[in-house]
Amino acid sequence: MPLYAETERLIVRSLEKTDLPQIVELIGDWDVARWLSSVPYPYSLKHAEEFFERMTEAMQIGKPEYFLLEHKKDRLQMGAIGLHPPREPDPLPGEMVVGYWLGKDYWQQGLMSEALRSVITLAFQCAEVMVLTAATDLANDASQNVLRKAGFTYGGISPRQDPSLRGTAEVTRWQLTRGAYEKGISPS
Repeated sequence: MPLYAETERLIVRSLEKTDLPQIVELIGDWDVARWLSSVPYPYSLKHAEEFFERMTEAMQIGKPEYFLLEHKKDRLQMGAIGLHPPREPDPLPGEMVVGYWLGKDYWQQGLMSEALRSVITLAFQCAEVMVLTAATDLANDASQNVLRKAGFTYGGISPRQDPSLRGTAEVTRWQLTRGAYEKGISPS
């Protein structure tokens, strides 16, 4: 099981098939799933297995896109963070997209800020990555605060690229450039 990063309280590692039942339980909570526009609800083990197969393919070609977050204290899965190429038309040069979620029991503890800082560092270790972007539901203040604390700048409101996805028709856009990261404007 590849370990990608370790923080004071977290282990950032690859997703294993044995993790799937816990992931289904965590994402199966509507309070979590409602913010994840592309995750089916209710979320089943079949959904998790299909997702696992896609992520395994990315890992096998040396481009992991999904990192499980595990609490060091009890070794329980608590959420995940993704880092993948843009799926929308007209990407920025060197763009990677960040997305994340956390089980409800782990909210408001600063854990996602800690995880995001570690993944930002991983991302910018790749010379070809020039900018990280993220989008949030207009009403997801908690996620927007995580991005702000990590050094992302607000880029405005734009239409959701796929209006069939759950959530508002518009999203907030965020970005963190390599230049800002290297100047120390990013993760604090």
